[in-house]
Amino acid sequence: MMNESTKPNLVESFDLEQAKQAAMSVSPKTVLGFDPVSSEYRVFMAEITPEMAEYILANHNGDNRPITQGQVNALARSMERDGFLNDGGAITFNVEGNLTEFQHRLEAIIINNLTVFVPVVVGVDTDTFTKTAPAKARTPKDEIQRKHPKARPSEITCVGEIIKRRKAEKKFNIQTAIESWKKWNKSAKRGYDIIDEFFEGVQHYNSYKRTFAAWAALHSEFGDESIAVAFLELLKGHIIDGEPTRLTTDFYDMFRDNSFQMSNARGSEFMFELLCVVSDRMEKKPDGRIQLGVTIGDFGHTKMKKQGFYRKFMENPDNIQATQIF
Repeated sequence: MMNESTKPNLVESFDLEQAKQAAMSVSPKTVLGFDPVSSEYRVFMAEITPEMAEYILANHNGDNRPITQGQVNALARSMERDGFLNDGGAITFNVEGNLTEFQHRLEAIIINNLTVFVPVVVGVDTDTFTKTAPAKARTPKDEIQRKHPKARPSEITCVGEIIKRRKAEKKFNIQTAIESWKKWNKSAKRGYDIIDEFFEGVQHYNSYKRTFAAWAALHSEFGDESIAVAFLELLKGHIIDGEPTRLTTDFYDMFRDNSFQMSNARGSEFMFELLCVVSDRMEKKPDGRIQLGVTIGDFGHTKMKKQGFYRKFMENPDNIQATQIF
């Protein structure tokens, strides 16, 4: 690993024109040990140094999409943290000798000054970008079901929702999927157990089912799921049986009167915030005979994080930075 004095800035790259000038007098085979131009479709292993990576990018990358610096930076950080991983990815060249895959990784190899041993494919058809359907992007669900085939999509989605509502430092993505599933899958399953009976009879809030599930899951995780169970029973009685309480009426009216002008994302946030306020009231009056006691101006993360179950459910409400002990 490089120290801070020698490590290049991630946003910097090599001088492309300088690399092109230096390469004009030498053949590809002299620099690389193979010729990227080939009419024969074949695969072989090759050692790629940072200098070779520069040469390829300068002289054999004339028919590719623009390089995205954010992707380069992400790969460079990954390589600095974990080294170069043998993930099966290959450097590929079309029949004209132009790079078709691996350009971002080559940039990251240069930044980290790595020498790697990778598969090389030459003789790729020139029109593969146009005619080949793009590969399906991997998602956290794919990663979890790879390790846990019986994991339900709804419960995986609930885990993601839990992490989002907790304002967790580590976002729910393909890198954190397995760790997140191990930590939260039991709570997510319990969250759906709690809300299933309610949603069997009530379709009114179907669009927010994952939000209800995350709210119920967090109550289960923190040992007070009876609050969620009790409120859902009251709300079901309000909607199905026409037996409202003061709290269920205020909840119903507050969401109806304000959510229609919100985006889907904000609507889900508002529902979670509203459910957390309901939890605060149910803790005081489990029979629902209590006013909601808030206005629309009392919502939003900045205000909500100061108190109550919303704050309790957050991962780090005071944004305290971890300190290193040496």
